[in-house]
Amino acid sequence: MQSIQKGSLVRLLSGGPVMTVQGFSNSRDVALCAWFDGATLRSEPLVTASLVGIAGADARGLHSPAPLVPARPQVTVELP
Repeated sequence: MQSIQKGSLVRLLSGGPVMTVQGFSNSRDVALCAWFDGATLRSEPLVTASLVGIAGADARGLHSPAPLVPARPQVTVELP
């Protein structure tokens, strides 16, 4: 698990949108997180223990707690 710092990409342990940490409370128990809801920028203070840091490459398209599953190749079989 990577440490969460200002500027880190995070999401809730239960899933949800990818968010950016904008700052922390003095005790670091609460992180101010920002994310886009369509074209609207939202921000909310969230308990740090409820967040998980994610790598930039993993953040693309990650908006739910469901694991990313590789697509199965399409196979066509012609029978005589």
